[in-house]
Amino acid sequence: MKTGYSKQAQLKEWEGYFTYLKDKNKFIIKKILDDPIVKVEHRGGNNKLAHADKMDEMLTYILSKQEE
Repeated sequence: MKTGYSKQAQLKEWEGYFTYLKDKNKFIIKKILDDPIVKVEHRGGNNKLAHADKMDEMLTYILSKQEE
């Protein structure tokens, strides 16, 4: 496991996915969350795909038509 700020950041990120108990050198997972909190990355400018939302809509439409 990393030390310093990296370790603190990783432990904080884990809290979005599960609750845990630290016992000396062990991490005991107590509960896995049903709806994990997704980490949003804000480094490096705009990482969002320009047409991602439209692509999702189009794929959903195509897949729904295949089921009919």
